[in-house]
Amino acid sequence: MNRSIVLPEEMRCYPSVYAFRDFYRIFTCFNCHALVWVRVGEKTYYDHSNGVLRSDSPIHSVEVPMEELDREGKYTVCFRKIIERKVYFPTSEDTVEVTFSFRPITGFPIRTYQLSDVHNLTDVALRAGIFWGDDIDLLIFNGDLPDHCANIERLEVIYDLASAITHGEVPVIFSRGNHDLRGSFAEHFSENTPTAHGLPYFTFRLGPIWGMVLDTGEDKPDDFDEYGYTTCFHQYRLEEDAFIRRVIENRKEEYDAEGVEYKLIVSHSPVSFVSHPPFDIELELFGEWARLLREEIKPDLGLHGHTHRTEISPIGGPRDHLGQACTLVFGCKPTRPKEGVPPFFVGNALVIDKDSVRVIFNDCDGNILLDETLSKENLRP
Repeated sequence: MNRSIVLPEEMRCYPSVYAFRDFYRIFTCFNCHALVWVRVGEKTYYDHSNGVLRSDSPIHSVEVPMEELDREGKYTVCFRKIIERKVYFPTSEDTVEVTFSFRPITGFPIRTYQLSDVHNLTDVALRAGIFWGDDIDLLIFNGDLPDHCANIERLEVIYDLASAITHGEVPVIFSRGNHDLRGSFAEHFSENTPTAHGLPYFTFRLGPIWGMVLDTGEDKPDDFDEYGYTTCFHQYRLEEDAFIRRVIENRKEEYDAEGVEYKLIVSHSPVSFVSHPPFDIELELFGEWARLLREEIKPDLGLHGHTHRTEISPIGGPRDHLGQACTLVFGCKPTRPKEGVPPFFVGNALVIDKDSVRVIFNDCDGNILLDETLSKENLRP
């Protein structure tokens, strides 16, 4: 078990392994400038920028083939602490290697935890998020883990939570939220968080589960004063629209592929949900996305955040405004501290099984607020 590994002092936390269509990205965080690479079996993969090993950022990521890591069941993080990165003859310390075990998802049941809207309330979110302990199989991050993106330090909450919950041993799915897009460091967000080659929307495959991560961007119009002319999300969403249609065209390699038994949609805000002005954006485009999900992809379950609610939303329910494709779960409810009142957090544990989904809303004090099992055949029309 990785939990028994004593980390070198240079490593801020355990690695975390993020899943995509046919590859993982292994993220590591350091307290120093370091050169980083990962070994899986006999092959080595580097954190580099077009052939130049990176050392200027405390956050490192290395892409490895999913098939290889699943087969090997372990990976070795290697690093050299930089002494001085001179123009000629840079110096670094000796190589340090740490090997971590990894458990791929191969079948049901899949014990999952969903975290969103943490807003840097790390301690209470973690107290809820360790619900499964060593038995967790999958962690889903659903946006707004930091409260804003003014600097790279705000992103450390992502890796601190993944480290404490998974210890680098099981896969993580990451989607971003609207608060992740605010601040001077937001333009570097994709460089330092799990994306599919820079894009925060992608598909993933984990054993019998196929999933699509969608990114709805900011939650108000581009010309809203709060953004100060710094966003162009309408054009961005049109590019994402083309991605959704490509996935549908390639359905036989995606959600209709052999072995797919469950289809998930993950996004911070569901496209079928409409809030009050000025949050009622992209009604035509999001309505079309809802139709494509409903008529073409036909997912079994949607996992979302943004509303700061813990709620199961059925088709035709009060949160269904543009035509849900399936049952949605709004998974997390943060409560910010007030004078005399400490912060509080409710999160979402799930058991995804072949014929059912068990939804458990639990709080940071160890209480279970809801425990309901939904039949798979009733999740969508």
